[in-house]
Formats: sequence, C-alpha cells, structure tokens
Amino acid sequence: MAKGQLCYGGARNNIAQYFSSIGLQMPAMTNPAEWILEIVDTDFAKDQQEGLARLAGITGAWKANESFEEDTSKVVLKLDRPSKRAQFKQPFHILHRNFIKSYRDLIAYWIRVGMYSGQLCSLAKFSKADANFVALAILMGTTWLRLGLSQEDINARITAIFFSGAFLSFMAVAYIPAYIEDQAMMFKERANGLYGPLSFLVANFLIGLPYLFIIVTLFSVIAYWMVGLWPTATGFWTFVGFLFLDLLAAESMVVLVASVVPNFIVSLALTAFANGLWMVVNGFLVPENILNVFWKSWVTKINYQNWTFRAMMWNEFRHQTFRCGETACSFPSADGKTISGESVLKYYGYTEGHLGAYAGYIIAIVVGYRVLAWAALRSRR
Repeated sequence: MAKGQLCYGGARNNIAQYFSSIGLQMPAMTNPAEWILEIVDTDFAKDQQEGLARLAGITGAWKANESFEEDTSKVVLKLDRPSKRAQFKQPFHILHRNFIKSYRDLIAYWIRVGMYSGQLCSLAKFSKADANFVALAILMGTTWLRLGLSQEDINARITAIFFSGAFLSFMAVAYIPAYIEDQAMMFKERANGLYGPLSFLVANFLIGLPYLFIIVTLFSVIAYWMVGLWPTATGFWTFVGFLFLDLLAAESMVVLVASVVPNFIVSLALTAFANGLWMVVNGFLVPENILNVFWKSWVTKINYQNWTFRAMMWNEFRHQTFRCGETACSFPSADGKTISGESVLKYYGYTEGHLGAYAGYIIAIVVGYRVLAWAALRSRR
C-alpha cells in the first residue's frame, strides 16, 4: 500500500509478472520487496511529480483489475476494518516502537534528564561533567543552599518553590521537535490504514511517564534536600508528586499546541507565551487574593502551575514555624516572636489545602489537553 491505496494484493511469485504486465519491468537479481518500495514510495523520489504519476498509474491499474489471473485462479484481496482485539493492541505496538526511539532520541527526553542529573554529577565531583550541568547545580545548590527557619528565609523558600515548578514546566518545550517528527510519521501511517490518532496519543502518553518521573526525581532528590525544604518523607514525595503532575501537564500542553500548529517555531512561540502567562498568574508574582478579577475568574482555574504552586506552598508551610527578626515580624505573629506557616499561607490567600483536589484539577487539565490534541489530529487529513 502507498498513500492509503492498494498497489498489489496478489501472490508473491506473481509480482514480477504482474508489474511487467503494466509496464514496470523488475530488474534481474533484484529483491522484489525493495524494488516495490522504490517504485511506490514517493517521499524520497528525486522527482516528486514523476513519482506521484507513477504511483497513480500503479494504483489505478490495480483498481481496474482487482485480481491478477494465472492458470484460471483468481486472487482477490479484501480489506476489512481491524478487529477490536487488533485495535486494542495498536497502542502497545506503537509504545514498543516509541520506547526504542525514546532512548535513542537525545532531544526528546535525555537532554532534560541530563540537565537535572548534571546536579548529581557535580556533587559527585565528576571532572568530566558538562559545564551546563555544573552551572545548573551551582544555581540550584548555592542560591537556596540550606535555608533556615528565620523570617528572612520565608521569601527564599517561596521563590525556590516557584522556580522549581516554573523551570521544569518551561523545559517541556524541548519535546516539540520530537513530537512533530512522530506526528508526521503518524499521518503517513494513518494514510496507509495502520492506526489512528487515538492509538498514537495513548502510546505517546504512556512512553513519557517513566522519563518524566526520572526527570522529576533526579531534580528533587538533590534540590529538595540542598534547599532544606520541609525535611520529611511526606514532604519530599508530595513535592515529587506535584512536580511530576506539573511536568506532565506542561508536556500535554506541548502535545496540544504542536498538534494544532505542527511548526517548530510557531509551536515554540505559543508554548513559551502560554508558560509565561501561567507563571504570571500562578499565585507567586501576584497573590491570588489580590489578583485582577479577569485573570482570577478563569485563567487560574486552567493553570496547572497555579495548582502546583498552591499544593507545594501548603506542603511546605503548613507544619513550619519561623523566628521573627530582632525588631519586628514580617508576617502576622501570635506571640511577636514566631511566625507560623499558616500566616504565610493566609497572606497568599491559601486558607485551606485540599491536595487531593489540586491533584485532580491538574489531572483534569492533562486529560483536557490530550482530548483536544486527539480532536485536532483527527480533524487534520
């Protein structure tokens, strides 16, 4: 098949004779499969017009004579829709192929894995670590190194939380080229009747999960403890969980944007703009309780960074107590000597923390992005 059209459907030993009958002579000592691919594949033809014309002649000849007769036997190929079982297995076949491609593809995931694992390399004093990795380790390690529990450390903790979510989200743009490449392959294979957008997107979603978790874990296992955030296993794994959901939502947005506009430059610009908007209204730069009502009424609801920041703030400050300064307390204090984490949360408008609900909102955003991406791919022919 080529371009969704049948070129030949007879017996293998009749290939040379059939194509000879329509004016295409197969050279001697030639692999039939390779020769057929060469004459029907127009993607790599030196002359596209000539290749398309030849393919039209081949498919037209088969349509005119749907069987090739030899010794009064008739071979007829009937194409049926894939069975339910075959459709169920399609995503897993694509998943296997994507797994092979993913660990060979430096751009899709390994650059991001390397950026965060570079922190590990620098701490282990690996002399050959890339300069960028060392720079990132210095940035994350020394900027917020071992924050204490005085009131001067409160804003630094908040900034570290914001930077963690925003930085990982923005780095999802690195996935755009690989996704556009996979998408182009999907359109070609859909034209050949192999599978559709649903199977493609299911496999795409599943293959990303372990890589995103590796990225988040490598980042968190170093940054969380170096910064000195709430030092408990519960605090750490809550941090990891919401960073993972944050990055999953960011990558889902990349999939949606690139499905609608499969151009690298345009997709990059749109994704960067969206990430910039999410950062501005996620509750850090402008607390939600004083945010403009226009943005607060709708953008914060669909902003996965907002739910991530809210959850990580609650996770960090709910159980913490900070010492006031020598002259005054920078946040409301009950005794004039200490600042409860709840006072910090109230300043940002976070009077209650429903972590399960916040995770549910982010998951709903992920599902929404993926469904819209499916609709976009399905509408494009």
